[in-house]
Formats: sequence, C-alpha cells, structure tokens
Amino acid sequence: MQNYLQHYGTKGMRWGVRRYTYDDGTLTDLGKRRYKTTTANMNTSKKILDASSGAVRNIKQMHDSGGGMKSRKKVNNDLRGMSDQDLKNRVNRMNLERQYSDLTANQVSRGRANVGAVIDGIGGTLAIASSALGIAIAIRELKKLPTK
Repeated sequence: MQNYLQHYGTKGMRWGVRRYTYDDGTLTDLGKRRYKTTTANMNTSKKILDASSGAVRNIKQMHDSGGGMKSRKKVNNDLRGMSDQDLKNRVNRMNLERQYSDLTANQVSRGRANVGAVIDGIGGTLAIASSALGIAIAIRELKKLPTK
C-alpha cells in the first residue's frame, strides 16, 4: 500500500476564502446569490443616506433662518385702557428683557455657532458617503452590462 497526499481544494485557494466565480469569470450559484443581496443592501443604504442628507439639509435651513424658535407674546397695543402705573410696569419689563437679551446674546450666538458647525459636519459627511455609495452602485451596474 502506498501513502499519498490527496488535495481537495482549488489551487491557490486560502483557508476560509470562498470563490464566487469560475475560471472563465462567470458567477457560481453562491456568487449570484451573494452579489444580488449585496446590490440590494447597497440600494437600501443609498436611500437611507439620501433621506438623512435631506433631513440634515432641512435642519440646516431651519437653523439658518432662525427656526421659528423665538415665540413672542401678542402685545396689547390698547394704551387708553391702561393706567400710568401699568404702562410704567410694562416699559420697565421690556427694558429689563432687552438688557438681559443684550447680556446673554454672546452666549446664545456661541452655542448657535457650535450647532451650525455640527450640522455642517454631519451634512458634509452624509453627502460624501451618499455619493461614494452611488458610485459603487453605478460601477456594480456597469459590470453587469453585456460586453460586445
């Protein structure tokens, strides 16, 4: 009886690495299933990224326009029905509010600037990721086209 070594793998194949194509370049059944699900996952990811980019764009527009965050009370302009003391109280209150807003304006603008920077960073990152994913999907679709 002779001792011999028998090899059951593909030449050059590494342990744990699957081959999804035959030698002529056509896909195996496993390769067809794999690339079909990968393309579907990429399309879903692209839709999610596009929606996220749109949401960040809307948030940025709201942030730039003030976002309607300031609410003001409706001022009663009927001064004839007010006594002198009521009018003095209202004027003093408005002056105090104006002074307070002048004192805290620097803090608010600093926070507003930080929020704007974060929104810009997120928007840029999502835009780059979305375009990269779009390019990958386009390349994958181009590879599927038949060659003449």
